[in-house]
Amino acid sequence: MSFRESNYTIKGTLGSISVSDLSPHGYLYPEKFITTGSEALHFHVFKYCNPNLNSQTDYDMSVKCQMSSVQYVHTQRFLTEITTFFRHFNEMQELIRKIRLAASGEDVNPGNTRGSRIKLDISAGSPVIAIPQSSSLTDVLVADLGQITVCNTFLFFGSEGTISFLRKKR
Repeated sequence: MSFRESNYTIKGTLGSISVSDLSPHGYLYPEKFITTGSEALHFHVFKYCNPNLNSQTDYDMSVKCQMSSVQYVHTQRFLTEITTFFRHFNEMQELIRKIRLAASGEDVNPGNTRGSRIKLDISAGSPVIAIPQSSSLTDVLVADLGQITVCNTFLFFGSEGTISFLRKKR
């Protein structure tokens, strides 16, 4: 981890990852996310600490991640819990940002914010998704997705490649 020129860089490797559902609902499919291999994850995270709303940078934060083979068991309940967790995490992060601004004497103007632009570069080798028919049945649909790579970019409203650009052309 390093902090240079008011920016964070975090690089690392994880040996393995396992996310388990230890609730009564996860008795038949307790392991929801599992990696294989001795080095399951390599990651590199970069964050501009003081992003400017009018900044000309392409992103506020960059996440590069290479995963070994992963297995994911999808249930609606688990997806809902994970989504709720990240929504609450983002709300708490915004609250802390407002507290810091107020403590430093800056104006906390809710109209002067936007979400973070997080650039993703993620690759996963041989992801397998299992979708049970029900959390109480052993019938499962399994999909081997081969190699997956996810990358994104951010475009300004009205620029080529956006929906607003296509609507203007009509």
